[in-house]
Amino acid sequence: MREKQILQLIEYIEKNSPAGGQSCADAVGCSLSTLKRELRKMEPEFRREGFMISGKTGRGNGYVLEISDAERFESYRQLLMESGGRENSPDLNSAADRIRFLVRTFLEEEEPVRLDDLADELLLSRAQLAKDMRTVRRFFRDYSLEIVSKPHHGSALSGDEMNFRACLTALLQNEINVDDEESVFLVPYSIPGVAEEIQPVLNSVIRYGGRQTYDLNDMTAQDLSACFYVTAKRISSGHAIEFPDQWKEELLHNRDYKLACGIARDLEELFDIEFSQEEVCYLTLQLTAHQMGHKNQLTEETMQIVDEMLEEVYQRHHLDLRDSSSLRQFLGLHTVSLLQRLRFNVSLLNPFLNDIRMNYIVSYDIAATACRVLTRRYGYTISPDETAYYALHFKIASDRLKRSIRKKVLVVCSSGRGTAKMLESNLYSWFAGQLDSVETCNAFEVPGKDLTAYDCVFSTVPLKAGGAVPVIQISAFFDSSNVRIIENALSRRNMAEDGSVYFREELFFTGVEAYTKEEAISRMAEKIKAVCDVTEQFEKALLDKERLQDAQNGPVAFLRIYGLPQDSPVIAFALLDKPVRWGREQVQILILAACPNQFEKENELFYFFIRELMNSRHFARALIRSGSYDTLLDLYEEVIRKGNRAI
Repeated sequence: MREKQILQLIEYIEKNSPAGGQSCADAVGCSLSTLKRELRKMEPEFRREGFMISGKTGRGNGYVLEISDAERFESYRQLLMESGGRENSPDLNSAADRIRFLVRTFLEEEEPVRLDDLADELLLSRAQLAKDMRTVRRFFRDYSLEIVSKPHHGSALSGDEMNFRACLTALLQNEINVDDEESVFLVPYSIPGVAEEIQPVLNSVIRYGGRQTYDLNDMTAQDLSACFYVTAKRISSGHAIEFPDQWKEELLHNRDYKLACGIARDLEELFDIEFSQEEVCYLTLQLTAHQMGHKNQLTEETMQIVDEMLEEVYQRHHLDLRDSSSLRQFLGLHTVSLLQRLRFNVSLLNPFLNDIRMNYIVSYDIAATACRVLTRRYGYTISPDETAYYALHFKIASDRLKRSIRKKVLVVCSSGRGTAKMLESNLYSWFAGQLDSVETCNAFEVPGKDLTAYDCVFSTVPLKAGGAVPVIQISAFFDSSNVRIIENALSRRNMAEDGSVYFREELFFTGVEAYTKEEAISRMAEKIKAVCDVTEQFEKALLDKERLQDAQNGPVAFLRIYGLPQDSPVIAFALLDKPVRWGREQVQILILAACPNQFEKENELFYFFIRELMNSRHFARALIRSGSYDTLLDLYEEVIRKGNRAI
C-alpha cells in the first residue's frame, strides 16, 4: 500500500469509525479484496508503529483504529504527512518497477491474488497487465516457479521450497531490471535496512567458517549469509524444506555438516526458531555448493567430461587447450561442484555475470560450447551464471596460450639495411618472449618469399594482403602506435580475426553528445580531424552521403565514402551519449569510414563484420553497454571466427 493511501485510510477511519470495508476501499482507490490483502501485508509494520487497523467487513461491522503507542503512532503519521504523497509503490510508467512489484507480490502473498485487483491497484489496463505478467512468468520460470491460476480464486506462485529460497536469495542481493526488449536481468543491489539484519548472520558464517577448513572469501561469505537469512525467515513463516531420504543420508555424512550445525545454533538464537535435521542438511548443501571441488574428488568420469569439453572447443573454435594441465584441473574441480549443484538443484549466482558477458564475449561463447557436453551427457541446462564461471577459466587459459606461442616474423623495409636492422632490434627488445625468429627483406624480394612460412608480415611500405598470413603496415620508426599494432598482431592466432587491423583505439569515441544525425556526424568529424590528417572535404562528403540515403539499421549507422585522397583508411567508431533519430530508427552506434577505392574489394572481412553488427541487436547492445574498445575487438573476433568459412 502506498504512503498516501495509508494516510488516507487512517484519516477516513478516524472520521467514520467503524468504517465499512467497501467505503474504506473506495477512499483509497482500490477494490475490497485488495484492501484486505494489503492490510494483512501491512500488519507487522503497523504493529511496529504502535497501532492496528482491525475489524470485520459486512453489514453492521467495519474497521477501527486501535492505538497501542500514541507517541510512535503520531511520529509515523507525521512521517506520512511529510512525505507529501511520495509513493513507495511502483512508478506506473516504469516497466521495471511494475515487474518488481508483481514479482514481490507473488513471492510474499500467501493467498491467491486476483489479476483484476492487481490491475485496479496499479491503474493498468488488463492488456498491459497481461503483457507484464508474461514477463513475470518468464522470470519465475528461471527458478522453476510457476504462477498457477484457478477460476474464481485467483493466481498464486507454486513450486518447490528450494526454488522459492533461491529466488528470494537472488532478490535479496540484486534488483530486477528490464531492457528495451522486455527481457529481465538482475543487477547487484542492497536493500536499505536489510544489511543490518544480515550482519549477525554474516558474523556467524565468518566465525564458524574460520574455525573449520572451509575456503571462505568475502563473496562466498556474503552469498551464504544472504541464503541463510532467507532460510531463517522462511522457517519463521512456517515453510519447511524436505529432502529425499538418499539426499538426507548423504548430507548427514558430508564434511560440512558439523559446520552447518554450529551456524544453525546461532540462527536459532538470532531468530527464535528451531532447525530440523532437514534444515541443517539444507545449510550443509549450501555450504558444499559454494565450494570448488577437491582434488580427491576428481574421478575418471569427471576428467573424461573435461577432455570432451576441450575437444568440443577445439573442433568448434579452433582453439587448442587440450594440453593445458592447469586448465584441465580447474575445469575438473569446477565440474565436480557444478554436478553436485545440478544434482541437488542448487542455483549459484555469479555477481560478475553481466561484466563477463559484455567484456569477455569470446570466452563466454567458448564456455557455452564446453557446457554443451554436460547437456548432452546428463540433460542439464547450464545457467548463464555457471557458464560465466567457466568463461573465466577459458579466458585465463587462452591468454596464457597467446603469450606462449612464439611467432616467425618477416619485416619488409625499403629504406635500407640500417632501418631494417633497427626494426628487428626493436622487435626483439619489446617482444622477445613472443618471437621465434625475425627476418628482413626489401619489397622487391617479397614475391620470391613463401609467406606461409611466417606467422606475421610487418611492412613499412604498402603491400597487398593475400592468403591466410596477415600483412600489417607499420611505420619505419618505432613508436607507441607500432607497439600497439604489433602487440595485437602477435597476441592473436590469426590476424584475420584481429579487429585492430581496422579499428584504432584513438578513433573509438564514447559519450559523444548529439541531438540530430547531422550534429552527430559533425561532432564525429571534428574528433577525427583532431587525430587524423583528413581532407577538408571529409565532413561535407559524409553529410552529402547521408542526405542521399539513410545508412542505418537498428541502433547502428554506417557511413562510408570512397576516393578521397588519403594515404590509408580512416575508420572511426562512436557510441553516442543518447540515441538520436535516424530515419525510422534510434541510433546510438555511429561508424564513419573514408576508404580508398579498392578497400571494399580487398577487405571483405571488415564489411562482413559491419553487416553482422548492424543485423544483430545483441552485438550492438553488448557494445553499447560495455562502452569498451576491447569489447569491439572481441566482437570482431567472435563474428569473423564464426563466419569466415562462408565468405
